[in-house]
Order: sequence, then C-alpha cells, then structure tokens
Amino acid sequence: MKMLAIICSCLLILASACSTSVSGKLDAVLTNANGEDDGGDTGSNEENLDEINAGKQQLGVKSFIQIVETFESVTGFTRGANQSIRNYYNSNKAALPDSNSIEAFTASQRLAIFNLAYEFCRLPSDTDQIRADFYEGTIFGGRNDEGLPLPLGPPTQVLNSQANKLELINHLLNKFWGTYQFSDRASAESELTSMIDYLLSTLQSGETLQSNNVTKYVMASVCTAALAAGPVILF
Repeated sequence: MKMLAIICSCLLILASACSTSVSGKLDAVLTNANGEDDGGDTGSNEENLDEINAGKQQLGVKSFIQIVETFESVTGFTRGANQSIRNYYNSNKAALPDSNSIEAFTASQRLAIFNLAYEFCRLPSDTDQIRADFYEGTIFGGRNDEGLPLPLGPPTQVLNSQANKLELINHLLNKFWGTYQFSDRASAESELTSMIDYLLSTLQSGETLQSNNVTKYVMASVCTAALAAGPVILF
C-alpha cells in the first residue's frame, strides 16, 4: 500500500506534463481567441468563440471501453487472457470516463485511469516470463540462449546511471506513444527521470536498493505513468 501511494503521488505530478503534447493544440486556439497576434486577422468575438468551440471538439478523452482497448493494443495484454485485468476492469469501469467530453473529465476519473494502467503494468513486473518479452531489447528483459528469462538486477545495477533510466523510459514511451518525436518528448523524459530519482531516494534505506523488488516497483511506476498519460488517453 505504501508503494502504491508513492506511485500515485508521482503519477499525479506527472500527469499534466505528459498531457501537454496533445492539449497544446487547444492552447493555441485559446491564445488566438484571446486576441494575441498569430500573424493574421483575429476576427470578431463570435469567430473567436467558434475557434474555441472547434478546439474543444477536436480534443477529447477516450471513454472507458476505448481506454481499455487502447491499453490492450499497446501493451499486448488482454482482458481475455489476464483474469486480474478483466476482474479489475469489470469492477471499476463505472469510475472511468463514460463519454469523450473533455469538459466532463474529472480528477476521480483520472485516478481510475491510473489504477487501471497499474493493473496492466504490474503484469511484466510481477512475472518474469512476461517481463522477458515485454522489455525485450533492454537490460530489464530478454532471455538467455536456453530461452529462460534473464535475471533482473537491483537498482544499484540497472538504475545507477542516466543512460539506464532513459533506456527504461524510452522503451515504454516508444511502445505506448510511438517512436515519433514531438515537442514535449524531452519534457516527459525529464519528468519520468525525476520520478525514478524520487522513488529511489524515498526507498533508500539499508539494503533496499540491493533488491530487484525495488527495480520492479520503479518499472511498474514508469510504465503506469507513460500508459495513463495524455498521448494515450486523449485524442
């Protein structure tokens, strides 16, 4: 429970940073509607209001079924094959957005999305066989010549450098957001790196950082943050 509370607090801090790449188009509309010069005629107040409404119509949040189907698509984990995901979704889908209206999107729905994302992300952290394939190509996954999952190291081995942290972050961003570059990609990388550092400093006591259980917690946290972010749940 303590770990989940830490994860949730980090995710709430990260949420706005990871959403800006999608919501920026609405900000541009609002900026022009407020009368700032965009290099052309700002038009009448009525026209500006039309722009605002058009911007709101272009930006929406996915509904509960769209969210879970998107999560299934980008992770490869389905409700049909994973009872824990199926049971959690069936019990909690009423807390998820029931429409695409961005104006009706609430903080409680945002938290429900985080919790659903965590159910998806805990699978590769809890099961070595799933982790090996989900994180294949990184130091956090892969298999040996006999097809067995490679052992996962503790933070002192696999999260002890900026390069290793970015390897985890970019693997998940590429998987969930795509490999294309956008203006807020660097910001998301920075926020996620800060979250990793925060988790490690919070858990740093005794031999804690010598345990790969802490690595699993961090992996689940970064995965949840990236999966529940704006580029995945907004359109």
